[in-house]
Amino acid sequence: MAISFECTECSKKLKAPDHLAERRIRCPGCQSVQTVVSSPKSSGNVQEFSEEPPASSSLDSNLDDPFGGELFSSDDLEDPRARKRRIADKRAQREQERLEAEQAAEEQAQQKQKKKTKANAEAVTRADTELGQPFRYHWIYLVALAPLALMILWPHEPTETRLMRTLQNHPEVASQLEAEDPTEFFELLPGHRIEGALLSRDSIVHWVFGAISAASYLGLLFAMFPGSQKRTVRLLLVGLFTATVGIMILLLFQILAATTQGALIGGRGLGVLIYLIFKLIGYSYRCAQDPSIGFWGSFFGFTIGVGFCEELCKALPVRHYLRNARKTGWRGACLTGLASGIGFGVSEGIMYSGGMYNGLSEGLIYLVRFVSCVSLHAMWSGSVALMMYRNQDFLDTDDWMEFLAGMAYYLSIAMVLHGLYDTLLKQDLDWVALLIGIGSYCWLLYLVRTSRGT
Repeated sequence: MAISFECTECSKKLKAPDHLAERRIRCPGCQSVQTVVSSPKSSGNVQEFSEEPPASSSLDSNLDDPFGGELFSSDDLEDPRARKRRIADKRAQREQERLEAEQAAEEQAQQKQKKKTKANAEAVTRADTELGQPFRYHWIYLVALAPLALMILWPHEPTETRLMRTLQNHPEVASQLEAEDPTEFFELLPGHRIEGALLSRDSIVHWVFGAISAASYLGLLFAMFPGSQKRTVRLLLVGLFTATVGIMILLLFQILAATTQGALIGGRGLGVLIYLIFKLIGYSYRCAQDPSIGFWGSFFGFTIGVGFCEELCKALPVRHYLRNARKTGWRGACLTGLASGIGFGVSEGIMYSGGMYNGLSEGLIYLVRFVSCVSLHAMWSGSVALMMYRNQDFLDTDDWMEFLAGMAYYLSIAMVLHGLYDTLLKQDLDWVALLIGIGSYCWLLYLVRTSRGT
């Protein structure tokens, strides 16, 4: 049954379906807003609403009612089933639009990520272009082994032969050979040295050699990593730390290891574990120094004693740097490791020169000590630094067991190379020791190449 009512504006007789009762519609005649009155009125000329609104009307869109209500639209005249289908279609369309929007947003995010990755790659390329090729001039470390190769090839007179000839030429000093203070013996010799020795016993020229070596290797670091001049102070402090505090820590290790020999304690706990570790180190040093010990015993001694202790001392400033640096890369770690090894090698060369070489050795040994040996120490500590940079899981631990396990992992390859090199020299296998030095360079170069991609 239809509802008939009159337009309040143009007085046109209107008719609307029952389900539009109390709804607001537009009059087809004057387009004014009218309310469908629920009480039907029958009168003469009544205009009935059709399902299709006039083309000029805007019934297909929802209009804003100034009174806050929803106005009549053509949707209200639709068949309920058709309306449900249309609503379902609209929902499906909205869902499709939502999925397309999410897909577009995801594609946009991927494009941004690709642009960011490309920008980072370009930045790295620009940095490499500005700073030069990373780790350039690394071959100088390999060339620095040339004095060691020359010492193996060059025929030289043994120190014992030159000493005997000196005693023959100066029989008046032969009685002082067994003196407790060797300085008294050298003071009686011309120039305070035996025949063929480069420096006198009381010379300080070896300090000059050490300074030249340190300055040369520092310049090499600047050439290898252009822009590292900004880190000059840090590199000097790292080298100075290893050359002084690191050497003192090494001497302390040796003293503590020596005190544990001849006694054995039992029990459990951290103190007993540390005691047993130092006892093992002391035993290792004995194996390394005893000329009667064979190859494998010497290898054990040089690796566990000399190799572990020295590489540990050189790794301490690297660990401190990696733990406290806000932002660093493989270059910073490698620079710190190389500087630490250079400081240790120069300091060790000064100690050996003053205690063993001055007054006795020829000039080539100083070149080996301040060039080849410094290069080897730098390569070993540089490789340890890159091992620590590549896996930093054990750097922040405060547990002693985890610390020792982590350091053993970081030092493993370097201490084996170090121990094997010393063992081969002890066994007079100098050529094989030189090959170990070349292998140490290859190991460092491999770590650099692989670390650049991390």
